[in-house]
Amino acid sequence: MGGFEVAKLFPFAGEDEVEKEVIEVIRKVSPGGGHVLASTNSLHSFVPDIDKFIKNVLRYIESPRKYGVYPIKS
Repeated sequence: MGGFEVAKLFPFAGEDEVEKEVIEVIRKVSPGGGHVLASTNSLHSFVPDIDKFIKNVLRYIESPRKYGVYPIKS
């Protein structure tokens, strides 16, 4: 369970970067099955652009639905 870093990605990255990171985590740790993609359980206190942050969180939620369907293709 886990594998997704949010301290830098959600507040500072672009949506495409978030999606790329989701794909990378899925490709590295999910092919054998049993992986639960997860992030931290908290929001960080410094979020310079809340709209960007929300868009990144939504992309994070949407991306596993698109790329995390078993069987995982490497």
